[in-house]
Amino acid sequence: MGTQIIQEVFEPVPVGINVRPTLDHKCECGRRDAIVLPTAMGQLVWSCAQCQRVIKAEITPGSVSFSVQRKG
Repeated sequence: MGTQIIQEVFEPVPVGINVRPTLDHKCECGRRDAIVLPTAMGQLVWSCAQCQRVIKAEITPGSVSFSVQRKG
């Protein structure tokens, strides 16, 4: 699998509410996860609970790039 580049638009969080933005990610197996984004730009890694793929997201201002690999 190659790397996907997607553009995400994040709505501003209302002032006074301590909520972090999430990324709605759909794995290749069909499972959807809402991933809480870090407050700083960088890399986020998680595993799909259904198919065990390891997903890495490289977060930069205005975009998120994904790389996916099968676990095991």
